[in-house]
Amino acid sequence: MRISVETARNMHLVKNRLLKGTSLKSTIIGVIPNTRDPEHDTEDLPPLHSIGTAGLAVQVVGSNWPKPHYTLLITGLCRFRVAQLLKEGPFPMAEVEQLDKLEQYTSPKEISEAAGPEGELGELSQRFYQAAVQLVGMLDMSVPVVAKLRRLLDSLPRETLPDVLVSMIRTSNKEKLQVLDAVSLEERFKKTLPLLTRQIEGLKLLQKTRKPRPDDDKRVLAVRKGGVLPGRQFSLDEEGDDEDGDDTAVLERKVKGANMPEPALRVCLKELKRLKKMPQSMPEYALTRNYLDLMVELPWSKSTTDCLDIHAARVLLDNDHYAMEKLKRRVLEYLAVRQLKSTLKGPILCFVGPPGVGKTSVGRSIARTLGREFHRIALGGVCDQSDIRGHRRTYVGSMPGRIINGLKTVGVNNPVFLLDEVDKLGKSLQGDPASALLEVSERLTLPGVAVGLAWTPLGGEIMFVEASRMEGEGQLTLTGQLGDVMKESAHLAMSWLRSNAKTYQLTNMVGGSDPLEGTDIHLHFPAGAVTKDGPSAGVTMVTVLASLFSGRLVRSDVAMTGEITLRGLVLPVGGIKDKVLAAHRAGVKRVIIPKRNEKDLEEIPANVRVELDFVTARNLDEVLNAAFDGGFPGISNPLTLPHIASKL
Repeated sequence: MRISVETARNMHLVKNRLLKGTSLKSTIIGVIPNTRDPEHDTEDLPPLHSIGTAGLAVQVVGSNWPKPHYTLLITGLCRFRVAQLLKEGPFPMAEVEQLDKLEQYTSPKEISEAAGPEGELGELSQRFYQAAVQLVGMLDMSVPVVAKLRRLLDSLPRETLPDVLVSMIRTSNKEKLQVLDAVSLEERFKKTLPLLTRQIEGLKLLQKTRKPRPDDDKRVLAVRKGGVLPGRQFSLDEEGDDEDGDDTAVLERKVKGANMPEPALRVCLKELKRLKKMPQSMPEYALTRNYLDLMVELPWSKSTTDCLDIHAARVLLDNDHYAMEKLKRRVLEYLAVRQLKSTLKGPILCFVGPPGVGKTSVGRSIARTLGREFHRIALGGVCDQSDIRGHRRTYVGSMPGRIINGLKTVGVNNPVFLLDEVDKLGKSLQGDPASALLEVSERLTLPGVAVGLAWTPLGGEIMFVEASRMEGEGQLTLTGQLGDVMKESAHLAMSWLRSNAKTYQLTNMVGGSDPLEGTDIHLHFPAGAVTKDGPSAGVTMVTVLASLFSGRLVRSDVAMTGEITLRGLVLPVGGIKDKVLAAHRAGVKRVIIPKRNEKDLEEIPANVRVELDFVTARNLDEVLNAAFDGGFPGISNPLTLPHIASKL
């Protein structure tokens, strides 16, 4: 039997007695069962069972994965009872009393002689042997371990058979301990025979309930680590599909129930007829089967119901995107026509613009407005027409095209498809790496990112601020090598947002009104190797946290600077000229600065001032209104917020 040794005491015993000895077989060790969890080993010796087994360690194997342990292969010798515990550490040693020996009876004749005139022990031994032979006969004899066990039944001493078989069949730990405590051979046979009979009845019931298969030899193989276990049974050809043994019959029912058009149904039935005549070893069998599985999974008759409410569609479009009146009007016109003509074919819309202006998000909004499923297909760098139309079935690893695969993914036959980067389709045999790189490098815009402005001795720079939240205990983490002033600005921003959370409808991860309740916030300033300090990032922190808590995106063409107070005022900062020039170099279109820095705009060159939209803010309400498309929720109602003016 193999035993895993993981506890500190047992590993110390293996190191000092087994591995340091001249021979493994020169040291007899005792194995006593207990129920202690190895993961919670303590200094105190746990309660031990009264009876154990003495054995010789035939093999010792050490390993460090997943944690240090030894695996011992032990040959049992006899039972023993602990008479006196001599010491507990570093490993337990005890004085024991031998209860039996390994070869007390070696043949049925000796067992009959020891049983006396009545021969009860001999009868029990014979019944047990017959039950063991019956149990092994119900298993697959072609498996080597089963054939070996059958030979052991004739070669092993009869007194060892109960111990050997009980260790292999499925029984509770309590039942195994009862067999271990049975010192007399007669008692051991009496306790083991019912367990063997119960296992045989279970196998008979399993064979009756299993549905026969054409190539099933009606043999059941029980698998267990280290031996045969007639408990958990596995069929030799079990694949986890129990609904029917004939896979082609199941596939035929699926084909007829898929509601395909008549031409497609004729093709599938023809392929299915060919499939039935093919042996599974043919390569074409797998290709035909995959083709039929794809045809069955396509949504031939599954579709979503369109939402044709023009007023609701207008609200959804306005909530998702600011302005874009021409695009919204085109979508609403399509809905109006669909109300009059339900069989209208879906139009094709072409969106043109640089990366990041919202082409992909507009397509998702259109799908949400119509109540349809949305699927995006990235075509950047694709150069093979088979990638669009599908590969020939004769090729190894052939797959359907992007469109068909998209229909299979969404599960309906009327989704909104977005063919992204259609102008970047390659033309060479190897493809266009630059076009494919565009698809990989374009990041998905998420809430919690804003652009700030910073001053350095070498001029101004733009500075990205990122925020993320996760479940926690309301902690605020700041990273990016920040100075004390910037850390204080972050705490000011958090306090102001918490005090105005209800006004701006800001929530935490579970929808509560306190943004920090059950939520941890992480605020990061990239370029962590550069030291950053100063109060001018206060408005940027407020904006990025407001975006995170509200789930709304900050405008990508906005940069800002300004110091904040606990009452929500925006105070002036220095370096306005350098900061504005940095924003202009980065392609920013709108710059938010404090109202009291308006006089500094005269220092900016006229050609730069013309190309930028300046917003001067007195308080954080005006900052948020300018940073988000369509303003920020709550600030449009003048009754909800008091007017705050600076007295500084």
